[in-house]
Amino acid sequence: MSGNKSESGKGKVTDTTAPEAPSVNDTEVGSKKVSGKGHEVGNTVTVTFPDGKTATSKVDEKGNWTVDVPEGTELKVGNEITATETDMSGNKSESGKGKVTDTTAPEAPSVNDTEVGSKKVSGKGHEVGNTVTVTFPDGKTATSKVDEKGNWTVDVPEGTELKVGNEITATETDMSGNKSESGKGKVTDTTAPEAPSVNDTEVGSKKVSGKGHEVGNTVTVTFPDGKTATSKVDEKGNWTVDVPEGTELKVGNEITATETDMSGNKSESGKGKVTDTTAPEAPSVNDTEVGSKKVSGKGHEVGNTVTVTFPDGKTATSKVDEKGNWTVDVPEGTELKVGNEITATETDMSGNKSESGKGKVTDTTAPEAPSVNDTEVGSKKVSGKGHEVGNTVTVTFPDGKTATSKVDEKGNNYKNEKLLPNTGMKQEGKNTAFSSIIIILMASMLFINKRRKKENKEI
Repeated sequence: MSGNKSESGKGKVTDTTAPEAPSVNDTEVGSKKVSGKGHEVGNTVTVTFPDGKTATSKVDEKGNWTVDVPEGTELKVGNEITATETDMSGNKSESGKGKVTDTTAPEAPSVNDTEVGSKKVSGKGHEVGNTVTVTFPDGKTATSKVDEKGNWTVDVPEGTELKVGNEITATETDMSGNKSESGKGKVTDTTAPEAPSVNDTEVGSKKVSGKGHEVGNTVTVTFPDGKTATSKVDEKGNWTVDVPEGTELKVGNEITATETDMSGNKSESGKGKVTDTTAPEAPSVNDTEVGSKKVSGKGHEVGNTVTVTFPDGKTATSKVDEKGNWTVDVPEGTELKVGNEITATETDMSGNKSESGKGKVTDTTAPEAPSVNDTEVGSKKVSGKGHEVGNTVTVTFPDGKTATSKVDEKGNNYKNEKLLPNTGMKQEGKNTAFSSIIIILMASMLFINKRRKKENKEI
């Protein structure tokens, strides 16, 4: 009332009203685009596909929008596609919905020529799950579904007699009710197929195979124990069956097979043998310690025979045990020397012989240290005990000088026959001036004691 005026209050003009849901046109299965109508030019339409992928478009000046079907998205008949429209103020509409439809008829199915007397008619369709309706010469019909391999098969109706030259027709109807033109096939009659071939079967194999003469014919295989197994001749003319559970194939057994066509015509018997023609791999031969009384290694099949050949030409044999190992004794009188080669072959029960596996004779055990006798001060010789005749003993003196000797044949004694080196040391009484001598043995034959210990264990 006193006329005092406040500051200005302010407000905004806002848009909080979402547009209506856009329309989504039904989309033909296989189409690469989805389209519809929006409500305001420039609004964003977001389309969601059945697999969860999305795509966006702007409403154009005519109120239309279009998006591409995302890479990898497969549309199936009956799928629902939804779309929302968002205006420039961020207001999002409810979802509009459209369906995936199919209004295109499939191509005519193929109809295989049918052997007279056959109880089935078959052919190829164009889409898994489509219905094939077959019409026979007497007007009767039968239906089938197209399977995952594109095939269909129907039984010839009871009372329908097929004659050579009759025509059989078939139409294919998809899940949307679209019906194809008619495919056509003939009724034929042929003679019985020739006997199928039977490949020789390797002993131990779990399958038997061979060649047939007509795709779809049935091959019946008879095994030595009377059991049978059946297979179809495939598109390459091959057939394969599993060896029945409990059937044991032995080398020399005969396996027979007959082939029956779709008219029931049965061939003569084809025959094959059970063979064993595969040599095992070469056995491994472990390196053998010099002086050892046994040689060992690994084989490849239990019960196979391993033949070991020694450097002197003598041989010894062993069987591969359940763990795949083999072991032979070194023949009486055979002396193994370092570097010798020992070979072994593996022969299976069918006489197939492997290549040779090879191992070496090695010496990896150092001898024990030699003993050194106490040396009287003033003596000109140092002596002691070694461990194997011919080994080299190297004696090192306090001043670093050395002298060498061989272990002799008498009790493995060794001694230095040379005069002691002039070390320049004074002699004082009977002091054991050489008590600090260090002995280093350079063995020409290594690891003798280890070998002896191994021999004792083996014995």
